[in-house]
Amino acid sequence: MQRLGTVAEVAALTLFLCSPMAAYMTGDTIYMDGGARLWGDIWKG
Repeated sequence: MQRLGTVAEVAALTLFLCSPMAAYMTGDTIYMDGGARLWGDIWKG
């Protein structure tokens, strides 16, 4: 996405992880980097 995440986007993930909806998740790593990990650091210029 070539941008940093907003406070609201990070808060939404945090709320999800603290909610009962995330009860089935175990031992996972969630990257909030706009896809930079998937494509490398190509959008850094």
